[in-house]
Amino acid sequence: MTLFTAGDLTRTVAEAVGALREVADRDWSLPAAGLEWSCRDTAVHLTSDLTAFAAQLAGRADSWLPLTVGAAAEAAPDALIDLVEASGRLLAAAVFAADPQDRAWHRAGAAGADGFAAMGATELLLHAHDILHGLGRADWTGSAHTGALILDRLFPHAPRPASADAWGSLLAATGRADLPGLPRRRNWRWYGDPIRGAGVVLCEIGPSAA
Repeated sequence: MTLFTAGDLTRTVAEAVGALREVADRDWSLPAAGLEWSCRDTAVHLTSDLTAFAAQLAGRADSWLPLTVGAAAEAAPDALIDLVEASGRLLAAAVFAADPQDRAWHRAGAAGADGFAAMGATELLLHAHDILHGLGRADWTGSAHTGALILDRLFPHAPRPASADAWGSLLAATGRADLPGLPRRRNWRWYGDPIRGAGVVLCEIGPSAA
């Protein structure tokens, strides 16, 4: 397993935020691609997730902390992007400060710092994709290198055919794209702590994934 580091997360924050700033002048009340939320609501959700991950890890929480994160109603897209950037850096700081043995609860499996870093990067890249595509930037793709790290850490069960790059495989693993010969996933999840042994990875999967 390849560990996902605070440095990897920091680079992902910069990548996602840089792309979002290119569309800050557009109408963020439009729906994000493939979601029921607007682009604005998606950015607030992303900020909430990143902040919650930081709190979980920093608090070594053994259950979900009752934290609520929002944004002022008058916040413009630039300000929402600032919130995304700040919350991403907050999570990176929590990852950097954590000890190797630190663990915290998540419904996808208790995880250490590298797991929360990978989860944060996944949220950043996928929701940047959703917002950008919703605002007409359908040409944007995330880093294939980071996508490969995420797949290795959180999606060991996901198919990775030779005909698809890591970014395409990550989109398929999260129900955002098709892979040749396979139906699009309607339900998906990642694994914060899959059990890894010599030549085998154990994690429960549903019938559709099987």
